[in-house]
Amino acid sequence: RCVSNAAAVIFYSLLSEDADDDRIGEIGETFLDLFFDEKIGRFRRGAVGDSGEYWRSVDQAMAILACKRLKGDRAASAAAAAATALRDDFRYRDGEPPLNHLGPFPGTRRRNSWHDSFAIYALALDGDNLVDMMRADYESEGGLLAHQARDAGTSPYLGDGSAVHFSCTQAVWGAVGRAMGGTGFETHDAAWRRFDAATSRDGLFVVADAYPNVRLWCNTEPAFWLLVEPDTFTSNSLS
Repeated sequence: RCVSNAAAVIFYSLLSEDADDDRIGEIGETFLDLFFDEKIGRFRRGAVGDSGEYWRSVDQAMAILACKRLKGDRAASAAAAAATALRDDFRYRDGEPPLNHLGPFPGTRRRNSWHDSFAIYALALDGDNLVDMMRADYESEGGLLAHQARDAGTSPYLGDGSAVHFSCTQAVWGAVGRAMGGTGFETHDAAWRRFDAATSRDGLFVVADAYPNVRLWCNTEPAFWLLVEPDTFTSNSLS
């Protein structure tokens, strides 16, 4: 998957700053060869020949962040093209509700706040502000982001009327707040602290309030988003 490989590029670039390792340039080129469609200007979900014409907003967002950790015109051009795709193809702009998926795919692919939070973060680094749209679509009473948008076509709530909240989404949204300067995110920060206190097990995050299981991925991902700062992608030793 593009999103997983983009994360690996980001982590490798960070590790290379503290190690005698100059392979990040080669790794970045391989990443672009496998996932970036030069003609369309989007990042594929899967590697070349693996997934067909299928595109996700989260892949564009994470690939933008990976490209910002690389040097060279090719990476910069790919990041700019993916940002344009988010705005124009996936509709991350004021007005229409955005799309998380493009292309033929089985079943119904509804929007969710995990995909949207990644896209909002990547675009926020370029000065876009879609915070109000996200809050209007996802904010639950108390300040957390619900998993599904209100326009999903089916209820985003459990049978008892409560919304489903994923730990990873709250972590990404907190990073959006830091990218936007923090103002107006105090309610969400306090809500997430209460959520963590109420749901964590042995100091570890659970997947969601509706899925109180501890998993490695739902702890490593929030750990990254809790630590990352905007200048990780706007100023680094590889640029």
